[in-house]
Amino acid sequence: MPNYKLIDYPHSVPLREYDDELSHMAEWLLQFPQVSSVYQVGSVGAPGISDLDLVVVFQDEQKLAIQPLNSLSRSGKYLFIHNLYGCSRKQFEKSQRFSFFGTFKLLAGERFSEQAIVSNLSDTLKIQVALEFLLKMYVNLILQSAYKTLKVRSLLLHVKGLLFDLEFLGVKSGRLVESIQDCMDIRKKWFDKASSAADLIKWFENFMPLLHSFLQEQLKQHTLFVSPSSSLRLAKNIQLKQSLTLDYKRIGISLPLGAYIFGEKIHKVLNKFNRFQINCPYSLKDLPPDIEEYFTFIDTCRNYNQSFIPHFYTLSSSLHI
Repeated sequence: MPNYKLIDYPHSVPLREYDDELSHMAEWLLQFPQVSSVYQVGSVGAPGISDLDLVVVFQDEQKLAIQPLNSLSRSGKYLFIHNLYGCSRKQFEKSQRFSFFGTFKLLAGERFSEQAIVSNLSDTLKIQVALEFLLKMYVNLILQSAYKTLKVRSLLLHVKGLLFDLEFLGVKSGRLVESIQDCMDIRKKWFDKASSAADLIKWFENFMPLLHSFLQEQLKQHTLFVSPSSSLRLAKNIQLKQSLTLDYKRIGISLPLGAYIFGEKIHKVLNKFNRFQINCPYSLKDLPPDIEEYFTFIDTCRNYNQSFIPHFYTLSSSLHI
């Protein structure tokens, strides 16, 4: 079995702490007149592993250049593991044509009509969004495999989300679904010590080729579209290149004892010394009308957020293509 170092271990958190942090954040945000509404998306299915996702709706063209995560306690920063999502009122009302989020739960502020918060993705957009998330996961796992350092909480948290992507693709069974369920079983037992690091490593080694094969097959059946204006850079050290098959190239160095020296920061350190080229089938041409609108909406949101709410994520898959 490969010698993986495990980092980002989750720890048990009572459900009431999630409720307390949600209340604190919603109350903190509502002190700003620019904020119209605060919605929670998703649910806490596995306390200690689950994170919190909020969508903050702002009054149109109202600037708020603050970082909400700076207001959190140490406990809160463990539960909010990334920036909050943010958008203007106009964007929120329009976003449901392009939103992959499921249930919106109002925490504070103005309630929008039910019609305004119900996702309504077309079949074409469901496939596009699913392929984006699958590719994002594939890239994420490539780095963990290359660095021989597994992010435990990240794996246990995000693998479950792939089930939604498979549902968008109409896939309800098969080896990949079974492997995801195996990970869910590891997750369920994690705090009971019924699952171990060895179980997760073994699962990871089996899952990687399954995900690669599945995504490669899906990219043959469906077209992944990329905006013609894209830089094709997924991150500072990750470049997307058009190819007939799915694979990757790595140029860089390894630090065999890096995880022991740098701990949780090892990926950030290694990213400075490694470059990845992701070879992937995709198309920049003949975009369907709803895909064009989707890309235009995302670009508009990104530009808006940079100008008005720079510390908030846009309502997109976060695969920056």
